[in-house]
Amino acid sequence: MTPNEIMIKSILQNLENNQNDLAAALTAFKSVSVQAEVQKLKDAVQIVSAAWSDSWLGYQSTVYIRDFEPKTIGDFFDPECGLMAIFGSRTTNRWVAYEFKDVMNFIWRMAATDREVIEAAVARNEQTFSDVRDSVESTLDVLTDNHDSSTLQEFKTKLHEIKNKLPVLQSIQALRPNQFRSRDDRALKEGPQTPPHIQVQAFIVEWSSTATALTELSKLCKRVISYVSLRQGDNNMTTSSGDRIFIGHGGSRVWKDLKDFLQDRLRLKWEEFSREPAAGISTKERLEQMLNSATFAFIVMTAEDEQPDSSVQARQNVVHEAGLFQGRLGFHRAIILLEEGCVEFSNIVGLTQIRFPKGDISARFEEIRRVLEREGIK
Repeated sequence: MTPNEIMIKSILQNLENNQNDLAAALTAFKSVSVQAEVQKLKDAVQIVSAAWSDSWLGYQSTVYIRDFEPKTIGDFFDPECGLMAIFGSRTTNRWVAYEFKDVMNFIWRMAATDREVIEAAVARNEQTFSDVRDSVESTLDVLTDNHDSSTLQEFKTKLHEIKNKLPVLQSIQALRPNQFRSRDDRALKEGPQTPPHIQVQAFIVEWSSTATALTELSKLCKRVISYVSLRQGDNNMTTSSGDRIFIGHGGSRVWKDLKDFLQDRLRLKWEEFSREPAAGISTKERLEQMLNSATFAFIVMTAEDEQPDSSVQARQNVVHEAGLFQGRLGFHRAIILLEEGCVEFSNIVGLTQIRFPKGDISARFEEIRRVLEREGIK
């Protein structure tokens, strides 16, 4: 395979991994176990809504039929007068003003929803969205650096337009009436208030919107995959003109042994994220500088972040850098150096790696030298 073909294959693999991550999160959120809990809450909201005064003004927003029984044809709430003893009021006598928190508590008790199940799935959606969005943005940056086009710019614009969720406040504002008319002085003084059951309804909308965001991001990934696949023969898409060896690393100091080996023994130029002062430069700009200056990359993955299952992975910034440089340089020129005890992440499972004993990267210096020689780097 040519270097360009290797790079394109790497980019496509990263995008497909992104697609898999999105699909897994969506499947988990749409599972029966999660949706059953959401549905219980929807049912409770519907019951309470059927007892509501239909007013958003002040205390009237928490006025419901006593014991949240459904309204009948004989129940009428007059927002002009509310519960005030005003001449001409048409409000009937089964209405009760509740405390906001009491209505909220009633809804949750009646629903008996396992909120932790829902919130865990939503948190996964939000984290997956953030990770995939950053990955796709980095991929598009790599492509536009070498092969800018109106289509790639359109992808970038679309990516920035996709929001991770519809916030509760935004959902409430879309439902709230614009004008209020009443002779109820107390309600007028208190101003517009969100009815408690609508607050819960807005939570449900926000949760569901995280899945919508993943779906939209998945559609964009498919479009990018199609675009890149159709241009696999374009040698200008992913070329790099740098002359330095980038070293990606976490908090472990073993990377410095590698740096000394490259600099002192092999007389090669090297680069790493914090080598130059970053004041006034964004993380994205610094990464772009390093991508442009690199002809080869070693990503040192050391066991640092413990997971809930007690396994230990590399730091997320290192995983992110691995994806970036594999996308720019290809798998043959972005080599993973994996420390003993550090769990692989999905992008490198099955790929060639150089594994080294815990804390002793120097044990693989000869293998590292041969890899550089193979790629013509001297």
